[in-house]
Amino acid sequence: MKSKKSILSQLPELIADPTTTGSELEILKHAETRRQKGDNEEGIAFEIRTGLQPLAIGQKPSPKVVDFLPSLQFKCNTLTTRP
Repeated sequence: MKSKKSILSQLPELIADPTTTGSELEILKHAETRRQKGDNEEGIAFEIRTGLQPLAIGQKPSPKVVDFLPSLQFKCNTLTTRP
């Protein structure tokens, strides 16, 4: 059976994207460092979401980050709705 690909595996692509803004890049690089260390993925996802949300409200996010946010939001929502 094929293993499910982590949402966070998209981080290197987002970091390498030339349209990713400086503020986004800082958040994503920190998250990728944590991911490589083997930190808890749910915690990393929550940190990315809370970091990127104010940026998404205050400025126009880069196109790939816009595409990434809904999947990240879904991951965080499933964490908060567990019994």
